Amino acid sequence: MKRRTFLMASATSLVMPMAAQAYSLVEYSPATWADLKQTDQTVILNFRATWSHTCNEKLELIARLMAENSAYNNLSFVNVD
Repeated sequence: MKRRTFLMASATSLVMPMAAQAYSLVEYSPATWADLKQTDQTVILNFRATWSHTCNEKLELIARLMAENSAYNNLSFVNVD
């Protein structure tokens, strides 16, 4: 990635870090895990760091994909820090 592109992307993620998050994230706990296992939803464990630019980009990508395709609405995301 070119330096200018990287700097612009980094600045954008600082100004709007969670702007594209169009889906709910649940914090991991044993009780949450037990509840989600009893549903018919697909569970995705989201290992992330709030300071990581790559993790923030991943959130924006997932939000965009979920907004474009209703087939992804059956997904549940669980944050694991």
